[in-house]
Amino acid sequence: MHGWLPHFIAHWHYFAVWAMMAVECFVPIFPAEVVIPVATLIATRGTMSVPGVLVAGVLGSLSGTSVWYAVSRALGRERFDGLVFRYGHVATVRPHQVARIHKLFERWGAALVCVGRLLPGVRALISIPAGIARMPIPKFLLWSAVGISIWIGVLTYAGWLVRGQYLRIERFVSPIATAIIASIVILWIYRLLTWRRA
Repeated sequence: MHGWLPHFIAHWHYFAVWAMMAVECFVPIFPAEVVIPVATLIATRGTMSVPGVLVAGVLGSLSGTSVWYAVSRALGRERFDGLVFRYGHVATVRPHQVARIHKLFERWGAALVCVGRLLPGVRALISIPAGIARMPIPKFLLWSAVGISIWIGVLTYAGWLVRGQYLRIERFVSPIATAIIASIVILWIYRLLTWRRA
């Protein structure tokens, strides 16, 4: 499979999957919806195992989201909100988004930590109120792992389903993946540059 994304995954294998899933939690330029199916398709050709892609994706996402948890737990709400106000533009996280997640967490608690992993825009941010509320670490990791595993599992299965059409879709995968990621990067840069005006 040609293209920079398949080449990166094929060269670095599980590390590439882990790294991109971890980065997604901070700067959303490598969506799991693109990375995991592509990695799974590559795995079906024998260079990696499909379960290995699943595990690497789960561990990567869990690693990234755990950093949010640790930082918010260490800083507390007031200092963390100040951090978001000053540097939130890097991850395009706005204070009102964090406030909204706090309210949802107060209502749903651990259930939101699990279900939130399936929801775009909530996936990474849910770690913040969990950390500030000092949710027990084993409980946070357990519910996070459950939600992340479900979502990464669905994406892995989607990639595995189309394995028989590998040769037919090979020519389309890289351009489509590149277009999606390029669009996200352009949007991220735009939001970064216009943050103060917003």
